Amino acid sequence: MQAKTVIITGAGSGLGQAAALACAMEGANVVCAGRTLRSVEATASEAAKAGGAAIAHAVDVSDMASTEALAAATLSRFGRIDALINVAGIAGPGTALTTSRQTWDQVLNINLTGTWLMSRAVLPAMIEQRDGSIVLMSSLGGMVGVPDILAYCASKGGVNALTKQMACDYAPHNIRVNAICPGTVKTPLVMKPYNDAGARDPAEKERMMDRALKRWPLGRWGQLDEIAALCVFLASGECGWMTGVITPVDGGMTAMGWQVGR
Repeated sequence: MQAKTVIITGAGSGLGQAAALACAMEGANVVCAGRTLRSVEATASEAAKAGGAAIAHAVDVSDMASTEALAAATLSRFGRIDALINVAGIAGPGTALTTSRQTWDQVLNINLTGTWLMSRAVLPAMIEQRDGSIVLMSSLGGMVGVPDILAYCASKGGVNALTKQMACDYAPHNIRVNAICPGTVKTPLVMKPYNDAGARDPAEKERMMDRALKRWPLGRWGQLDEIAALCVFLASGECGWMTGVITPVDGGMTAMGWQVGR
């Protein structure tokens, strides 16, 4: 990753922040992007201390002009875009009957449309330099059914399909496109339903977390740095013959069946 330029969306916290710092520690130039400049300035500061050049940039991944402005700012500062790690995403509760149209639109706009728009923004530079890596953050919810998060599962299933399709289109340009499907990692997004339950009943939060823990054959929750390490590997040139791959990082859940211990 030495001197490579990487854009990371959702870099203000959680997996995006971990990926940004991991890339910086490998010597990359890191563009930390998030909904507001304030949300990513701290990450950029930490990334600079970790060893790479780093800048912060606000982006709305669901807006084409905003994603194109991010790509343009990156090219202006660093001259090239070697990798995109697209982590930005939201969740929303609901079944087919209870999901509101507003929730559906918000989740699909950020998680799926935003993934396409960010990829679209960086592809011209990668095509011109005939090299690049796009790493998309999907979810186990894109591989298996998860109760009560209809829009989220639909959006992540779309991300998986988008990964394979773009891998086919841009392989002739030496651009690789891969996706990561993390299991349960303690990010703000993942912990929200647990924390909401805990606000009502602390004992219920503990019961929910205990039930979740029993689903993982390895017997523990995932760690941020474990997902970030795969982001670095996929963004680097070390896996140059790997494209169109959907990789679960889930403590063995999909191997055994995610409902185990439920």
